[in-house]
Formats: sequence, C-alpha cells, structure tokens
Amino acid sequence: MKNLLKALNPLKSILVIAIMCAVSRANGQQIKPSNSGYAPVNGIKIYYEV
Repeated sequence: MKNLLKALNPLKSILVIAIMCAVSRANGQQIKPSNSGYAPVNGIKIYYEV
C-alpha cells in the first residue's frame, strides 16, 4: 500500500498543474508580471518575472 501511495504522488502533482492551467484558461485572463528582467547570476543572465 505504501508503494502505491508513493507512485501516486507524481500523478497528483501533474493533476494539480493540469487543473490550474484549465482554470486559468477558463477565466480568459492572463496574469501579467509586475516586474521582469535579467539578473546577473555567476556570470550569466537569468530571466525572471515577479
């Protein structure tokens, strides 16, 4: 039984992500970042959005 529960954890994560995507599309609204840009990290530039 414990092995079954461990196997279901990744599936639960995928299900939650899928539901979140479906809900965000259903609203028809897109969230725009309040701040974005590139941050220097160890000599490379990393894009970020807040």
